Amino acid sequence: MKLLTPEIADGPKVMPRLSDMVRGTTRQHMKVSLALALLDRRAGSITVTSAGHPPAFLWQAATGAVVPLGTPNVPLGTKLPVSYTSMAHPLASGDVVVLYTDGAYEMLGPDGNPYGLDRLERLIADRGPWGSAASLREAVLQDLWTYKGSTPQEDDVTVLAVRMLDPGAIADAEG
Repeated sequence: MKLLTPEIADGPKVMPRLSDMVRGTTRQHMKVSLALALLDRRAGSITVTSAGHPPAFLWQAATGAVVPLGTPNVPLGTKLPVSYTSMAHPLASGDVVVLYTDGAYEMLGPDGNPYGLDRLERLIADRGPWGSAASLREAVLQDLWTYKGSTPQEDDVTVLAVRMLDPGAIADAEG
């Protein structure tokens, strides 16, 4: 990403270059999902550009609603002609943004069924109002581990939660 630092704020411009890099540096037919989330704390907004990655979730403090953030674009590394798009969304004080890898919602339970995006969204809706971004992140991870039980973990799991305290200042971030 350091190579793209001057352009990183323009997700739709950066994604095709990253896609070219994936095609040029990995084995044939490898695809990579990626979400580029740019937080502008001064403006109180987040802009998400997705390349085959599941949507981030925004828990809105004012309404308690959980809103998916992102646009359905194809993964990096494809040979298809792609026009990536970004989605910007305002953030208000108390809002929480949760990003995660596919290993979270695809985690299998003992019955062989995946955890699922619906369950993740419900958990965020239930836990969003309580505590810090770190406590929400820990609640998601604990629910994932409880769900999987003794089932072997097949993929990496990453969860990141950020709570906007006031537009202009982010004081509670956990990854």
